[in-house]
Amino acid sequence: MVTDPGHPLWGRRFVVVSIPRSLCIGSHVRVAYGDDAVLRIPVAATNLSPPSCRQPVTKLTLEAIRDLIRLATEGETPCPSSPTASGSASVPTAAAASSMTSSSSCRR
Repeated sequence: MVTDPGHPLWGRRFVVVSIPRSLCIGSHVRVAYGDDAVLRIPVAATNLSPPSCRQPVTKLTLEAIRDLIRLATEGETPCPSSPTASGSASVPTAAAASSMTSSSSCRR
């Protein structure tokens, strides 16, 4: 069974095809996937891994979780329900109509 929550096949059970002689970090177990496919899954991601080789079940450290909580609570200022306008309102102006003929250019 894949026991690592960070593994894409987490929680799935497979028929074991072969197990390495050494069940340590870096080794892989071969499992049957469907009728004609064999997958390699890291032993550390399965329930075959000895407790000394198992990786933590979370990808976040305790320190990272504490930092996340601290940052989330730091800026807990509620958004204003009716924000105030910034700057003065612009007044629409009627643009002067442009002439259809261009002025003569100055030549040297």
